[in-house]
Amino acid sequence: ITGEEPASPDKPFDPIQLDRKEVELLQLMLGNVELIDIAFENVAPDQFAEGPLKQIYLRAMDLYHDGVDATYDDLILSIEEDLESMRNLLFFLQEESEQKNTYAENATETPPSPRDQIETIIEAFNNIGAETGKRALISSLEQRELDEQEEARKLEELLNETRRRQGLSAPMDG
Repeated sequence: ITGEEPASPDKPFDPIQLDRKEVELLQLMLGNVELIDIAFENVAPDQFAEGPLKQIYLRAMDLYHDGVDATYDDLILSIEEDLESMRNLLFFLQEESEQKNTYAENATETPPSPRDQIETIIEAFNNIGAETGKRALISSLEQRELDEQEEARKLEELLNETRRRQGLSAPMDG
């Protein structure tokens, strides 16, 4: 949830306020059970914002570690009846996943494979962590918390990371 306060699992959800990468990861997991282990290996629960999507991800992870496939049916059965809004959110995720799969089957152009989609989403999760670290580094540079050598080293790291993410090579000397 991107709102000011985290939603509890028993409050209604607003689909517009849900984090798209979290929604898409869960939808891919629901529609492609074979991708669940890839998701769990690459996206930690703490990479989710607090809220019902994180609760569903944690629930799926618990089921998976207990040897259950964590399909829609398994998840819906594991959610207690008093958490109606979480069940509604799970239903919403499943419905959207099915609609996307139907659209992909009927598309005139070949859509990206679920495996390609999950890799893109995992990259988005990882970029958030990198951006947070970059902001902390820039803040420490602006506040002049580092000595000259440390500052130069950090600036070079920042430059190299930016080049790597943009697919640029380092300039040649000479």
